[in-house]
Amino acid sequence: MYYAGIDYHKRYSFVSLQDESGTVVHEQRVEWNNPAVFAQMFNQLQHEVTVVYECGLNWAWLYEVLEQIRSVRQIVLANAYKVRLIAEAQIKTDKLDARKLALLLRLGVVPACHVPSRQTRQRKDVLRQRAYWVRLRTGLRNRVHRLIGHPSVRRDVKPFRRDQCQRVMAKNAQALQERGSLHGGGFGFVDRNEHTHFLLRQGGCPR
Repeated sequence: MYYAGIDYHKRYSFVSLQDESGTVVHEQRVEWNNPAVFAQMFNQLQHEVTVVYECGLNWAWLYEVLEQIRSVRQIVLANAYKVRLIAEAQIKTDKLDARKLALLLRLGVVPACHVPSRQTRQRKDVLRQRAYWVRLRTGLRNRVHRLIGHPSVRRDVKPFRRDQCQRVMAKNAQALQERGSLHGGGFGFVDRNEHTHFLLRQGGCPR
């Protein structure tokens, strides 16, 4: 059995391989996290390998890459904060970090994170994207309501009620200009915000 610690970065990773006695048998920098390089490195080993790396940005992508390598027996996702508490080092390099992870894995003291199934991860990605669109849509609506209530709005016309504003945004902000509620540069801001709101609705953001 081999133990691999991966110091995972956005544009590259550093891999440190150790055997059961703790001897470093191979170390390599993987540029651009090339999946073919990971596969070639692990598949050429005589025994299966257990891999560990810290949970961070885009951890799921590397997890799915490692899952497809036949010689990878197990993948451990380490809690980055707890790893620092266990093995804090004054000198930090990619090589030392990878070796530290491999050592913790060999000793069986890696503070692991829960890894949801691929289906659950995909569902979470969809929900996060929807939540982002809803927050953006709400911010645009609030922005338009603020512009409508700006002191530059003419007071000689009956003001819009909230439900009227929502209907206007759902259809076309041009009605604001036709009604003459805004003049000067104010309508331009409303028009741009409403157009973005329209694009969000066209893209599937729910009401």
